[in-house]
Amino acid sequence: MRKSKCARGTILAAALALAIPPAARAQDQPPADLSRSPVRLSQLIEEVRRANPETRAAGRRSDAALEMESQEGAFEDPMVRLSYSPRPAGMRGTGFLVEQAIPFWGVRGLKGEAARERARGMEGESRAQALDAVAQAQRVFHEWLLARRGRELNQNVRSILEQFKSIAEQRYRAGLVPQSDPLRAAAELSRLAVLDEEFLRAEGSARAQVNLLLGREPLSALGDPEDLSYVLAELPEEGLLEQALEHRPEVGAARARLREWEARETLSRRAYWPDFTVGAEYKPKALAGSQAQMGGDYDDMVSVMLGFNLPLQVGAKNAAAREASFEREAAEFELEASKQRALFEVRAQYLALRQARKTFELYRNEIVPATKLALDATRRSYENDRAAFVELLDAERTYQDVLFEESRALHGYHAGLVDIERATGAPPGHHHGNPSEKGEVP
Repeated sequence: MRKSKCARGTILAAALALAIPPAARAQDQPPADLSRSPVRLSQLIEEVRRANPETRAAGRRSDAALEMESQEGAFEDPMVRLSYSPRPAGMRGTGFLVEQAIPFWGVRGLKGEAARERARGMEGESRAQALDAVAQAQRVFHEWLLARRGRELNQNVRSILEQFKSIAEQRYRAGLVPQSDPLRAAAELSRLAVLDEEFLRAEGSARAQVNLLLGREPLSALGDPEDLSYVLAELPEEGLLEQALEHRPEVGAARARLREWEARETLSRRAYWPDFTVGAEYKPKALAGSQAQMGGDYDDMVSVMLGFNLPLQVGAKNAAAREASFEREAAEFELEASKQRALFEVRAQYLALRQARKTFELYRNEIVPATKLALDATRRSYENDRAAFVELLDAERTYQDVLFEESRALHGYHAGLVDIERATGAPPGHHHGNPSEKGEVP
């Protein structure tokens, strides 16, 4: 129970940190130099948060929405009027009038509440965009590492095949094997060259995607990615479902939109009541010359007034009330759909993650060891002239293919962890565990 509370506290703290508008967080983060090797995943994540154009745009929209509450809940500016009236026999009348519109009780508060909830909805959308960008950066980073792993394995196979080719040529010249043996080795080396091009293309595509996420030109300089140590984490599905309903930003944004339209629906009912206008008018004494001509003296005149509008356009107000009610009902449906979508995505990603883990464990614990034993046996048989050269090539190719599939399975597992984190709204790396824990995979 204590671990569960700690985990929830960690997620909540991270969610609150992500709630800060991305544009504001970016101002506090100096740019990282990703042109030097190694490029760390943590560096890339922070730089994507800081520099991703879509994240920054969403952050600015969220910042703009935050400024609406004070505008919506404010009084209108007062109206000042100045009057001047010429009169007979030199009399002149001058007056000053100040008026202030005052909405009906609670209207300003409801407007401010609706604007505040709208801002929270925009903030949730901004967080969702930031999580999308970070998740995509993590996926691309793992694809980048996978492409480099493929090139490394290819290079290892190339070195072995070159040795095989040299041995086959020597044995062919000695008349011990047919010419097909060195030719098969040469053909296999050509196949590896094709695979090298595919891995280079995948690596170049990953680099271009990283630069795209950073808002840079596709060919901008990037260092090589740092290798990672992975941990196979145990994740309880029930806890993931709770996290999704509590921390997924889309669910939070849907809740905020519902509260916004609840406030607007209440506001529409206040429209049937009048708004008020209060004012004060001041008229100073007449000028001295005018007073003498009229034969009298006049004091300053001050008057106050109270006015209100007559809400007679009932049809329009009824339509506005119905609109707000429909929007509120739509927001309720959207919230429920958002919750169900979150639960579905967590369930689907959890099943995919469980399958990916089992696949990787099968490769690591059974398939790779068995294939290595088969390769060693084939090598010994070939050295003792009990296996054909083509069998040796097939065994070597199968072993290297299995090693790459093991790496691909590990990549799929951690891509699944990224998808789980995105589905639950958890911070990056939250479910990856500590590399020092048991279960570390080099």
